[in-house]
Amino acid sequence: MKADCGEMHPLDQGLAIQKPVFLMARQAGTERKMADKTYLKTTLAISILFVLLGVCGTAHAEIIYVDDDGPGDFTNIQAAIDAAVDGDVVIIAPDTYTGDGNRDIDFHGKAITVRSIDPNDPNIVAVTIIDCNGTRIDPHRGFYFHSNEDANSVLAGLTITNGYASYGGGAIYCGYSSNPTITRCNITANVSGSRTEGSGRGGGICCELSSPIISNCTFLRNHAYYRDWQYPNTGLGGAMYCSRSNLTIINCTFLENGAPGYGGQLHFQW
Repeated sequence: MKADCGEMHPLDQGLAIQKPVFLMARQAGTERKMADKTYLKTTLAISILFVLLGVCGTAHAEIIYVDDDGPGDFTNIQAAIDAAVDGDVVIIAPDTYTGDGNRDIDFHGKAITVRSIDPNDPNIVAVTIIDCNGTRIDPHRGFYFHSNEDANSVLAGLTITNGYASYGGGAIYCGYSSNPTITRCNITANVSGSRTEGSGRGGGICCELSSPIISNCTFLRNHAYYRDWQYPNTGLGGAMYCSRSNLTIINCTFLENGAPGYGGQLHFQW
């Protein structure tokens, strides 16, 4: 007896019912794998993009020129530093820089270099001058490091003069765990003194809780005193004063610096 071709065996019916379900599951699995691959590719592409952005961000350091006569990018040093980012170099044209923006200069913790056009040329260093014009009534120093600067914050090839700080560091103050590199600078005729109380500390540089590297600098005729030398044994460190600091001094010259208290040239205390 022939089977009716229009009918289907019950077992075949069961297979027919299950087959679409199996195909749907396999299709869903395939789509999930494709989605996973797409996600991985997208994630990888984004990661590569961020890496490339990071490389591009660090590969192109800017050179920023300062010239108070106008041709440079900026006419004062602080404005150039404010515009700089880590890795940039601020180059200062030979001239005498005075007034706001050219004294009490702050690196703001940036890993940048601020230098003359040629720190290795003493003649260039001698004519690239930061004149602070500081007085007891209107105190100003050259540079103020206080934002955790490290050795990658570099000051090079400048003459800093006529700074006056009522407490410490007539030319440069380093404190609050700031550890800059100061090299090939002339620190000349700066004063640290107090108008009211305490003692002048570091006519040239004052370091407190800091570890700068100071190399190949000349300290000339800097003084630390208290109230115009009227009281003895108060000024500390005519050229440099260091307290609770672990600084490095390499090949520096100290001439005609003075303090009536301790350390006509250098004073260290812990």
